[in-house]
Parts: sequence; structure tokens; C-alpha cells
Amino acid sequence: MTLLGVVLAGGRSRRFGSDKAAALLDARSLLEHAVASLTPHVREIVVAGRSDPRWCSVDDAPQPGLGPLGGICGALRHARVRGHAAILCVPCDMPRLPPGLLALLAHANGAAYTAQAPVIARWPVTELDRLEEHMAADGDRALTRWARSIGAQAIAWPEPLANINRPADLAALS
Repeated sequence: MTLLGVVLAGGRSRRFGSDKAAALLDARSLLEHAVASLTPHVREIVVAGRSDPRWCSVDDAPQPGLGPLGGICGALRHARVRGHAAILCVPCDMPRLPPGLLALLAHANGAAYTAQAPVIARWPVTELDRLEEHMAADGDRALTRWARSIGAQAIAWPEPLANINRPADLAALS
């Protein structure tokens, strides 16, 4: 079973004040940190919601501006075409993910997400049609609500997961 690695990077970075994915931590961009966290677990990586010449980019679906579900939907479409069984997602603004967490998700059966940060998840390609139906039916973009509706497993991670929303958050990790 092959996994497509997906970096969700389509946010507007309003609270950060500049392009968060390009912000540097330890001389690497947050986007580069996200790609590095996925690399041991997947054969191919795409960046959802933004164009970057270093990696394959996929558009949010069915259109931009739908938050993480739009990125996940676009990535699932890409994964289906490329023959992957599932996607393993991380956001671009959580640069210090524990490798054990991603390994746990990579080997999960079915859909699974991190309870503290549902954008860190494994979504089977078989859920694409249900996601498209969910988004078309009522426009609900709450990731955890959709995850619960498909019976995805919520995995509680015992350690805090650092999330960068503001420049002060990045400074605290430096």
C-alpha cells in the first residue's frame, strides 16, 4: 500500500502577517520542515494549496478557500489518479512533529487523525467520494465533523504539538 505525502499549505497566514510556509526555522523554511517530516513515510510528496517549483503542487478542490478540507480533497483526487491507497497529511506550520506520530498514522487501518491537530492525518482514497458529497451537501468545512462522520479514528498523542500561528510562536521554537 503506498501513501502520498501531503503538506497542507494553502492558508493565508493572516495571524502570522507574512507567508508562513516560507518562514525560516533553523535555516529551513517551514514548508521544508513539513516535507522532511513526511519523507520517511511516503514515496511521493505534494504540496496542497500553493505552487512551489521544488515539489508537485495540487490545487484545493473543488475550489480554493475551503480550508484544510479543500486541500485534502485535492490531494485525494491526485492520489487516486496516481494509484496511491491513502494520503498522509501534515500542515506546513507544525515543524517539529514526532516521527512516532507519523509512523503510527502511516500504519493505521482506515482513516485516522490526531485528536489535538486533525490536519495531521491519514485519509484513504476510498473516502474521496464521501468527502466530495459532504462538501457539496451543506458546505460544512469542519474537519473534525467530517472525520467523525466517516468513523475516522482519533488518536490522542501524549505530548504537546507545537503549532506556529504568530511570529512569537516561531521565535519560541528557535
